[in-house]
Amino acid sequence: MSKKKTFDFGCGPVSVHRHQNPDGSIGGWVADTASVAPTVYVSADAWVYGNAQVYGNAWVYGNAQVCDNARVCDNARVCGNARVYGNAQVYGNARVCDNAWVCDNAWVYGNARVCDNAWVYGNAQVYGNAQVCDNAWVYGKAQVYGNAQMYGEAKATKPVVSIDNLLPYTVTITDQHIQVGCVQVKLSKVKDLNVKEMKKLHEEAPEFVRYLPALKAIVKAAK
Repeated sequence: MSKKKTFDFGCGPVSVHRHQNPDGSIGGWVADTASVAPTVYVSADAWVYGNAQVYGNAWVYGNAQVCDNARVCDNARVCGNARVYGNAQVYGNARVCDNAWVCDNAWVYGNARVCDNAWVYGNAQVYGNAQVCDNAWVYGKAQVYGNAQMYGEAKATKPVVSIDNLLPYTVTITDQHIQVGCVQVKLSKVKDLNVKEMKKLHEEAPEFVRYLPALKAIVKAAK
C-alpha cells in the first residue's frame, strides 16, 4: 500500500492530493477534506484546503489560496496571492486577484473585481460590475454594486451610493470619499474647497470641478 501524502498548509500536516486539471496537467495541493470538481483548474502553486469547495468552471491559480468553508464556483477566478477564506463566497464571473483578501461571510459575485491590496470581509457584498482596488476596505454590512468604483484608501461599512446616469463618469460615495471616475476626494472637501485646493483639483481633475455643483447636491441628497 502506498503511503498517504501529507502537506502542511500552516497548521500542521494533513492528508492531501494533487488536483488533476481538465487539460490533464497536475495542479496544486488540495486537502482531502476539501472538494474540488474535475472541471476546475488549480495551478501548481495554488492551495485549496480546510472544507473549501471549488466547482463549476472556476480557476484558482498563481499562489492563491481558498480555505476554511469558502466556496468558489461558476466562472470565478482567484489568482495572484489572493486569499478566500472563512465562509466567503466568490461566484459568477467575479475576480479576486493580486493580494486581495475576501473572508468572513463576504460575497463577491456577478462581474465584480477585487484586486491589489483590497479587503472584503464581515457581511459585505461586492457585485454587479463593481471594482474594489488599491487599499480599499469593504466590511460590516457594506454593499458595493452596479458600476461603483472604490480606490485608494476608501472604506465602506454600509451600502455605497452609486450613480451611473447623471454625469459622464460613475459617481461612487463611500463612508468618507466621493469617487468620480478615477478621481477620489474626501467628502468633507467637497462641501468647502478653498481656492488653493480648487486650483490643485482643477489641474488634476478638471472634470471634477466642472461638475462640482452637481456633486455637492448628490452628497447632500445621499446623507
